[in-house]
Amino acid sequence: MQKLQNSILKIIKKCLKPQAKKILRFFKNFLPSDYVKFGKKHRDISIISNNCIATYLYKDLNIKYSSPTINLQFTQGDFVKFCKNFDYYIHLKIREHPTPSSTLEEFKKLGGDNINFPVGILGDLTIFLQHYKSIEDANISWTKRSERINRSKLFFIYMVRDQTEDAFILNFLNTGFENKLVITNSDRRGKFPQSFPLFNKELEWFEKIPLSKRPYYKQFDFLKWMNRALSLKKSEKG
Repeated sequence: MQKLQNSILKIIKKCLKPQAKKILRFFKNFLPSDYVKFGKKHRDISIISNNCIATYLYKDLNIKYSSPTINLQFTQGDFVKFCKNFDYYIHLKIREHPTPSSTLEEFKKLGGDNINFPVGILGDLTIFLQHYKSIEDANISWTKRSERINRSKLFFIYMVRDQTEDAFILNFLNTGFENKLVITNSDRRGKFPQSFPLFNKELEWFEKIPLSKRPYYKQFDFLKWMNRALSLKKSEKG
């Protein structure tokens, strides 16, 4: 009897899932949060990140992806190389990694577990494509979203871990782009005053804060950061 009930519940959930997305979209449009309000004003913003933080922010903003770094992850060092040679890498095609299993240790350093998804190579960089079914799918999205990049509203976010070398952070901060943010999971403000630490070691950045619906990454005020940069850009033009 219990198995039958569970099967019926699964069928109901499956049937309701498309409707749930429509309902969520309705509330985002007609009862907008501050993030959605910002997104309506800046629909063409480009957020580049080394992990899925850009994906989460785009969903919060409720706008289309104007960045190729969506639903994927770079190694800590490779992301810095990507940013330093941005114009070169965004025009490359992603190739299939010949030995994905050899990248497992690097993936574990990023907090991952098993590799049961495509692993790609972008030039000499490794890309973990956790949310793609194939290299072909990843390439279609990469090309389409690279073409949408808006250089007048371009933001870079580097989320680093405890083992990330100081040299990587320094090289990232020394790239030529204006709007750069370093988010750490330990306090490095002594060496990097412009970094922002997330102190809770028990939570991943995307998890919900206990007794709250607020995701942990929103401890940093992304909207304030982006608004300030866009305001400065506007005043310079004026």
